[in-house]
Amino acid sequence: MVIKMQGPNLGSIGPGQTINIGTPDHLTQIQHRGDHVDIVDHFDHGKDGVPAHIVTSIGHDGSIDTDIGS
Repeated sequence: MVIKMQGPNLGSIGPGQTINIGTPDHLTQIQHRGDHVDIVDHFDHGKDGVPAHIVTSIGHDGSIDTDIGS
């Protein structure tokens, strides 16, 4: 599975690769895990950060699962 994205500084990513998107106050990572893709929103950045991450996993079959963790 190769993920193709549109936008500045984005391209295709393959298994094992990660793309970081964000600002000093917010970071989103797209992580290609081989059999699924994780989209991780880091809310622990910046002066008003909170110790939380939201992980949305998208399976090769199109299934979507979201987990909120610290």
